[in-house]
Amino acid sequence: MSMWEPFTERARHAIVRAQEVAQMFGSPGIGTQHILFGLADSDDELGALLSRSIDRSALKERLGAAGQAPTTEMVFSGESKHAIERAFVHARAHNDRFIDTTHISLGILDAEMPDLVPGVGRDALEEAIATIARTVRESDNPPAAATHGGAWRLSDGGDGDAAFAEALLRTLAVQHQLPPGTRVQVSVVRPDDHQRSYTFERREETP
Repeated sequence: MSMWEPFTERARHAIVRAQEVAQMFGSPGIGTQHILFGLADSDDELGALLSRSIDRSALKERLGAAGQAPTTEMVFSGESKHAIERAFVHARAHNDRFIDTTHISLGILDAEMPDLVPGVGRDALEEAIATIARTVRESDNPPAAATHGGAWRLSDGGDGDAAFAEALLRTLAVQHQLPPGTRVQVSVVRPDDHQRSYTFERREETP
């Protein structure tokens, strides 16, 4: 299973944005400052919170000047790896089967405390992030692999390769914006096999 599989769409977008920022500034790796930039750049409540709480001047100083993108494969710094590990810890502490941007933000605060604007303390910022996390947990309730995709169900296909169908179902689990009744069809053609099609349908949640 990929390490990124339990990450929500928001969390994956923040990591991708962090990589783009690291490349933009010619960094040899992805640091917590790049991830923090990606989180603060999000157009949501958490992004707004981080944007007004983080000392932007200090963050820009850490990012440095724009430079040539590295030619080698980018890796996560030690602090970034620790932050992601802590994100999993925060998720498990609340029995969350997904990793969201709030978990990553709390992980960064554990790994390497960023410079904050005057008047903003660590405890207050952590509590504000935790409040957003509770809101996300109660409203979005992003499903995980163990929930079998929430309202998504395999309606046709998958014979002989249930594991692959389950993996596709997990990918659809974070797609909350599509209304009930939506159908998604995936066709897979392997070099040594015939074409296989999988049809998934989002159904109404049942109490």
